[in-house]
Amino acid sequence: MYAEDDPLTVMEVTDKLEEKGFEVIVAVDGNEAWKKFKECRPDIVVLDIDMPGKNGFEVLELIRLKDRRTPIVIYSSLGDESYQLRGLESGAYNYLLKNSSPAVVAAQVQRCLAKDDEYIVELEKHIVYDLSTGWLKMQGHTERLKGIEYKIFNLLCKGRNTVVSRDVLIEAGWRDNEYRYSLQLNKVISALRKRFADFPSIEIMTDQGNGYMLKV
Repeated sequence: MYAEDDPLTVMEVTDKLEEKGFEVIVAVDGNEAWKKFKECRPDIVVLDIDMPGKNGFEVLELIRLKDRRTPIVIYSSLGDESYQLRGLESGAYNYLLKNSSPAVVAAQVQRCLAKDDEYIVELEKHIVYDLSTGWLKMQGHTERLKGIEYKIFNLLCKGRNTVVSRDVLIEAGWRDNEYRYSLQLNKVISALRKRFADFPSIEIMTDQGNGYMLKV
């Protein structure tokens, strides 16, 4: 979905996206963008900021309240650092200025979708994990892993079905190999196991003295 109120920019960007094989849903203001997002659930969103109705920041923030996964790229003439920071901190994957060509926008869309596919792991049917954000979706329920749990589970997930050593996990979680962190690792593994207690096909197995393996 591309939200933009300038007809010439819409035409130029849409042409480049369609050349790359994308089907483009156009919204001409922020209100229509929010409406079409809910109706169409696009794979990726490109947003202008300065639009009639809801501005691009408002649309971005509304989307992120409901959806943390869909990539969003801002394409705006507003180049002030405060605008760029607000967009990125609100959940945009990138903030492109309009001195970037439509071809660059199309390339960024391709890059975001490729990255999204790379970072989404299907652990079981209807159970997916986003390595980039920590969001875990389990049969209609969504929760976000944070802090040490996020760091540890990411390593287990990337190395799933192989043993990840305790030393590697401790170093990733605490940047240290002190014995006290070994005990804390045990607690983190226990907490992660509880999350999947209702899904026997997803198991964090212990390789005694060596490490842990996420078996899926």
